[in-house]
Amino acid sequence: MAAEEERGVVRVRVKKSEGMLPTEFRSFAVDPQITSLEVLQHILVRAFELNGKRTFGISYLSRDRGGVEVYLSLLSDWDLDAAFVSAAKPYLQLKIDIKPSEDSPVLEDWDIISPKDVISSDLLPGEKRSLAAAALPFTQSLLSQVGRTLSKVQQALSWTYGEEVKPFKPPLSDTEFHSYLNGQGQLTRPEELRLRIYHGGVEPSLRKVVWRYLLNVYPDGLTGQERMDYMKRKTREYDRLKAEWTARSSPEDLEFIRGNVLKDVLRTDRAHPYYAGSEDSPHLSALTDLLTTYAITHPQVSYCQGMSDIASPILAVMDNEAHAFICFCGIMKRLEGNFRPDGQLMSVKFQHLKLLLRYSDPEFYAYLVSRGADDLFFCYRWILLELKREFAFEDALRMLEVTWSSLPPDPPETEVELLGPAQEAEKEGAGRGGARGRAGAGPGPGEQKARQRRRHMLRPWRAPALATAKPATSFSFLNGRAESPATPSPTPPTTGRQTPSAGSSSLDGVKPASLPPPQEFGKGNPFMLFLCLSILLEHRDHIVKNSLDYNELAMHFDRLVRRHNLARVLQRAKALFADYLQSEVWDSEEGDEVLRVQSEHSNGGLAFSLEWFSLLSLLLTKLEHELLNNMWGHES
Repeated sequence: MAAEEERGVVRVRVKKSEGMLPTEFRSFAVDPQITSLEVLQHILVRAFELNGKRTFGISYLSRDRGGVEVYLSLLSDWDLDAAFVSAAKPYLQLKIDIKPSEDSPVLEDWDIISPKDVISSDLLPGEKRSLAAAALPFTQSLLSQVGRTLSKVQQALSWTYGEEVKPFKPPLSDTEFHSYLNGQGQLTRPEELRLRIYHGGVEPSLRKVVWRYLLNVYPDGLTGQERMDYMKRKTREYDRLKAEWTARSSPEDLEFIRGNVLKDVLRTDRAHPYYAGSEDSPHLSALTDLLTTYAITHPQVSYCQGMSDIASPILAVMDNEAHAFICFCGIMKRLEGNFRPDGQLMSVKFQHLKLLLRYSDPEFYAYLVSRGADDLFFCYRWILLELKREFAFEDALRMLEVTWSSLPPDPPETEVELLGPAQEAEKEGAGRGGARGRAGAGPGPGEQKARQRRRHMLRPWRAPALATAKPATSFSFLNGRAESPATPSPTPPTTGRQTPSAGSSSLDGVKPASLPPPQEFGKGNPFMLFLCLSILLEHRDHIVKNSLDYNELAMHFDRLVRRHNLARVLQRAKALFADYLQSEVWDSEEGDEVLRVQSEHSNGGLAFSLEWFSLLSLLLTKLEHELLNNMWGHES
């Protein structure tokens, strides 16, 4: 107990060395429970007034086994925790070495990277690799179909690490957004709007409005006035739920939830201006209250570490606690499975990422197997938070909106639910249920609409005659399908090396014959897997050339938190994703079964589905051809 009390505050003394300039010292104290490496870096930037003009390395004074003093590098939160535990008495001695700006990326701030995207300075010029070379195993089929030589594609895609990659289209503007609305303010072309955002993102000033559509907050067909009335009504509902904390939770549970939430909030995006400042700032209080309300009203999920990272950008964009909570409920409808203790959803996503990597680069996957890293648990944070922490804050906002726009619209039937299933069950028992109580009576309009949207909106739809005419094929997903009842449920990794499964070695370097279809791939978010793949391929050569083992891989990607180059990652991921959507590698009989079920359970459902997907087919044909022409430089 005494040792824990001593760690409540750690005194720090820092020495700054910069060439021939005089050595400078600073002293301060930190709370190790809420001080991450990111926060420490931000403190040092302010303490020495670096103003982001230089980058620096941090090391701490320790002793080796022989008792000799030695400085060890601080490269991750793990290193910082070790320093707090082993080297903080009587105070933690740090040293920062200023590096010339040309030796490493230029940072404006430790949480906000300059618009000129950067990547790890560990990558040497000789390791630069074109996108075509990295994506070759995956795009070869498409290249042969369009009849273009590899040399021309490599010329079109030979981006180097120092080049700036421009977006395919400029961000969606307010004027352009209104072209998707009719005179009453109703959104008339939701799929086209999503495709537009997928190719260019959204102007920052417009995100507050557009994100509510992307996060499926609004029911279909609301006019402008109806949307305002809807948000006012949901805001009053949130205020009522927030006032019912003590009625819905015991004092002990509330204190426990509040403590866990606050601990994470105080470490979430604190270097960003919106969350900077004192611990009692209104923005931090709003984030804490939002997450506490969600935990109390969704006891089947409650609060888990990482949820603060999901909610933080939403609150920063909405700048309204109630509106952010409503949007958070919208996204958690899809993501709550990531945080369930059984780990089943995360297990399937890991399996699918492994399958995708083996499909796109069997040699790299075989290398990871040889290093005991084929479980890909070093990607755990990527999948759990959908890559939110891997990019600078402003870049993360664009990455998130592009990812959300890649998903088919799924608006609520009546309104977004702010209460979890447990509370809904109580309402039904009190006689206020109704629609949910009739779930066993057959598929309703909401279920039919969901089935109509199961095919991926970014892939051209094929007529049933073509689908039924193809020969029956048995597709084998070597790592298991999402619906497999035998799917294992791994416990989220902590630290250390994971042991590969016993049967994995037999598949080393073997390319799978197929991939799951989009509605199953990534458990409903296939594009996120291609973003992960893009990051892995970005660093493939560096990893192999330096023979990084499991722990070195984890440290390598830990150093790259908030430092990945969004433009390059997005460009590569979109190229790979377009190839996947237009190929036959994922086709199965499930699509035909969906159409059959629609015809059996709705009179006009099949006709509506054909009309809906025909529209998307024409739209995608145009936009995807523009994208491919833009990237690969071939004629229409």
